[in-house]
Amino acid sequence: LTPVYAYVIFYYATVFNYTGTGPLWKIIAGQDSQDCKDNWWTNILYISNYVHADHMCMTHSWYLPCDFHYFIIAIGVCLLIKKEKKFGLGALLLLTITSILIPFILTVVYSRPALLHFYPEFLTGPKTHPDFLLTYSKSHTRATPYFIGMFAGYAYYKVQEANTHVCRIKSHLLILVSVFFILISIVGGAVFYNPYHPYNSIESATYAALHRPAFALGSTGIIYASSYGHASFIRNILTWQPWIPLSKLVYGAYLMHMQFQLRAAAKFMSPRQFSYFDLISLSLSDMVLSFAAALGLYLIVEAPFRKLFREMLMPNKVSPPRQTTEPTMRENVANGTCDSRL
Repeated sequence: LTPVYAYVIFYYATVFNYTGTGPLWKIIAGQDSQDCKDNWWTNILYISNYVHADHMCMTHSWYLPCDFHYFIIAIGVCLLIKKEKKFGLGALLLLTITSILIPFILTVVYSRPALLHFYPEFLTGPKTHPDFLLTYSKSHTRATPYFIGMFAGYAYYKVQEANTHVCRIKSHLLILVSVFFILISIVGGAVFYNPYHPYNSIESATYAALHRPAFALGSTGIIYASSYGHASFIRNILTWQPWIPLSKLVYGAYLMHMQFQLRAAAKFMSPRQFSYFDLISLSLSDMVLSFAAALGLYLIVEAPFRKLFREMLMPNKVSPPRQTTEPTMRENVANGTCDSRL
């Protein structure tokens, strides 16, 4: 992750501030560029969501330190599972329960809303918003889906060994339940956007603690059903070949997409009214520009560094040809058998 990340941080800290002008440019783009000049080191060390989080370089990069922290924890948990399976899985279960309780407790204690509201007061100053700093960007409040994913990966590995197959009825039922979990986790948030809905700390805390696990469980169920059951339509979508090259560009698009949105907001010269067509048009424009920039990043930075690290850490070892007196594969085929040692 780091080489491309560092390259984009360098761009934000140096070049980005000079790529446009406008009455709001210095306030929006200039401030973000200055934060990258001052706090780039917290991003490189993956502590930016805890250290100087109110002046974080690249607001959307809060996810990367979270992912890094979970990865460190995951290594320890995997070693525990390998050494003592029951103890390791118990530790993972304890971590999962703790990660559910943390947002619940914080929401009740601080009387915060169930989710981060994307209202103007947040969009105009996301880094200093209390909910962004308290729960939205912190590793200890976002860990549950990662731990559920670890359970899912372990179960997937075990089921793959057992060559399990899910029948048609169970597959369809699992898909329906999974879609229900995903819809509840998303649509349920509409209740808390209703300005006339009375605030209840327990209700808000319950949604804050459970909506991400519900989404993770729903995603896991769909993957399980499409892998081992009768969900061929979903499996064909998930295994569609064009996803492969796009998957190599997603990380770069994630890093670069915000600068296009910041530029658009900072260059406004006068108030503007948006229609649904404008929203769709701007969204598609952001996607195309982000993936085009990601392609350049991949070719110039990411792919060369991946190759370099692979050569340094995992050099190719050419083993000498194995001497054998057994018949060759061609001879076996000629004799009516096929003995392929791949």
